[in-house]
Amino acid sequence: VASESSDDSEATSPLRSPPPSLPAPLAAVGLAAASGLLYLAAFPPLDWTALAWLALVPLLLAIRDQSLARATLLGWLAGTIACNGLTTPSIHEAASRYLDAARLVPALLAAAIPQLFGALWFAAFAALARRWPAAPLPLLTVPAAWVACELGRAEIGYGCPWVLLGHSQWARLGLIQIADLAGVFGVSFVVALANVALALAWHRRRRGWRAILAPPAVAGLAIVATLAYGATRPAAAPAGAALRVALVQPDLTMDDRKSVV
Repeated sequence: VASESSDDSEATSPLRSPPPSLPAPLAAVGLAAASGLLYLAAFPPLDWTALAWLALVPLLLAIRDQSLARATLLGWLAGTIACNGLTTPSIHEAASRYLDAARLVPALLAAAIPQLFGALWFAAFAALARRWPAAPLPLLTVPAAWVACELGRAEIGYGCPWVLLGHSQWARLGLIQIADLAGVFGVSFVVALANVALALAWHRRRRGWRAILAPPAVAGLAIVATLAYGATRPAAAPAGAALRVALVQPDLTMDDRKSVV
């Protein structure tokens, strides 16, 4: 009887319970693909920015405790759908306009650039974060891993800081004011934190309400603090007359540029 009681207490304890089983390979692929689609939909032209707050959740669930190779491939899949879907058309159009080359060259560039500066870094994040439930302070370390990969995208090589997670929140002025402290990477950290909190809540769904609600509560406090800081910034703007500013991007062909030189 004592043994049965002990087993029952361990099974119902909010701190100790058997982890959910790994997703089947096909389910993991579906989850990774869902992350890519959610990420894509959070940006224009759809611009459903709220989806960014859960876009990483399916990927985190897919890579949980997977092998290094499988987690990397799942991250690559999510990144390919997201980054190629968002940037391939514009890269192809730009390359077709400005490169005096065969049609194959713009197509290759449009396929390769999002891989080098997007999908590769999704894969790196997945490789780093595949043990996320057991990571020390996962609400801090896993978002930090995401931001580190975004910094890699932006700084390594020529750098290509396109469609970073924080960019999806361009219309939420109160939220993005922290960019004056940490750039877009600070915004990305907050959004990634919310994603990790939701993934942790799902991972702990068998452990009782306290274990489930604790991660979203921490993320909620961080979001409230971010919004509170944002609320102070417009009031701190310098006084003076407003100026209307217009930015014009010239549409010059490569021949036109060469003629100026």
